[in-house]
Amino acid sequence: MIKDSGKVNIHGKEYETVASRVKRLREDHNFDIAIQTEIIAIDEDVVVMKASAVKDGIVIGTGHAEENRQASTINKTSALENCETSAIGRCLANIGYLGTEFASADEVAHAIAQQGKPVTDRYISLKQIQLLGNKLKWGFNAIKEFPESDELRVILAEVLGKEVNTVKMAEMDEAIAKVDSYVKTLKKEGEPQEKSELDELPY
Repeated sequence: MIKDSGKVNIHGKEYETVASRVKRLREDHNFDIAIQTEIIAIDEDVVVMKASAVKDGIVIGTGHAEENRQASTINKTSALENCETSAIGRCLANIGYLGTEFASADEVAHAIAQQGKPVTDRYISLKQIQLLGNKLKWGFNAIKEFPESDELRVILAEVLGKEVNTVKMAEMDEAIAKVDSYVKTLKKEGEPQEKSELDELPY
């Protein structure tokens, strides 16, 4: 029997699978580093998930992923599972558990499978808009400032460089990164407050 190396050769480059990287993490740290996943948004079209690496109660790395249910035959029945695997893979990469490339074998194989297929030119869903708004709202809550909803929407548009309802599905990761960066700036520049559960947020 040929031993499974945990790597896949795709177009001449080796990519390590997520399962193999999880195994390496366990071999190195046992269960001292926990991988936690959560559903950020889910509807009939899209699944968005976040994975966090947690050590001693502190988040040391995160990863996000998005899957379109119509993107492939597998996604029609297993979009949630695929999305969780990709999120875990990106989280592992962010704490140093990556192969020759940043993307996992699973992600690359999926991307190649989509080549030549029409790109869905849709805007993000209402739940994804709410996710971005809530991230920004929590940032202001952390420094004890409470802008009105209309003001919050204007600020969100400034952060994103466009109205939130014109953000495309393909731009969601970038939008999350922009909001997370802005929230970090808020917490650094805002008035220091008593430590609260908001300080434990990874953004």
